[in-house]
Amino acid sequence: MFDLLKLFPIYLLVPTILLVILPALFAALQRISLYGNLVQKTKEVRLLLKDNKAGSKPIIVEDLESRFKAASQYIEEVNSAALIDGIYGQQKMTFLGIPFGYDRIDYFCRILPNLLISFGLLGTFLGITLNLSNLSQTITQLQGNTNINQDLVFAELQKPLQGMGIAFITSLIAVLCSSVLTVVNFIWNTGLAKSQLISYLEDYLDNVYQPNIQGQTRLDKVVKGMADT
Repeated sequence: MFDLLKLFPIYLLVPTILLVILPALFAALQRISLYGNLVQKTKEVRLLLKDNKAGSKPIIVEDLESRFKAASQYIEEVNSAALIDGIYGQQKMTFLGIPFGYDRIDYFCRILPNLLISFGLLGTFLGITLNLSNLSQTITQLQGNTNINQDLVFAELQKPLQGMGIAFITSLIAVLCSSVLTVVNFIWNTGLAKSQLISYLEDYLDNVYQPNIQGQTRLDKVVKGMADT
């Protein structure tokens, strides 16, 4: 631990861990978990398209059926796309005991790579600023010393210069974490998984569930309207 602090100062180590490494790890785990959740729901809805009675229905499908059935009693044409978007926006996934919305997770994972680079640059500028201040103090001290030893000058100037080199490590770590997270976002593409899930939900809602609602088909509504008239 002493060697690590000697090579990487505490004022750069702590922000790098808190602002770069831990958020990148957290976002990667969230992205992978969300992708697996969406893929699982897509498989379940696909089974419902093949056989309406195959297995248990996902909660999102039950919510859609309930909302669609309630809406179809009052309006003739139900906006299935808007209904699905509304239900999808309410879906949450628990991570480390904390519920997170699907859209919030996806947005966080998409913007984090750019934020990581910004945090890395912030650490680099902080390290350079502090080391320039130390360099200025070192030069001032050497100027007041009449008996200047050349080896002493090099030793004193080498410390802040090494600190500047260490400051750039924060940017390197940030770029590395940003690149890894970008690859994770590309492989576990939650945007594509979401599009597939919504497509299957629209197919199920319009072509499977709606015709099975007794007394709620378009023809039944026309007949009921004529009877009321």
